[in-house]
Order: sequence, then structure tokens, then C-alpha cells
Amino acid sequence: VKVGLGKQLLQKWFLMKLKNNSGTA
Repeated sequence: VKVGLGKQLLQKWFLMKLKNNSGTA
């Protein structure tokens, strides 16, 4: 369960980072 939660958090963080990069670019 912990691993799955971490994966979900990482995915959310990656998506946010991607959105920020595309927004500032």
C-alpha cells in the first residue's frame, strides 16, 4: 500500500511539474 501511495504521489508531482514547465516555457 505504501509503495502504491508513493507511486501516486510521484505521478501527481510529475504531472504538476510538467504543467508548470509547459506554463512557464
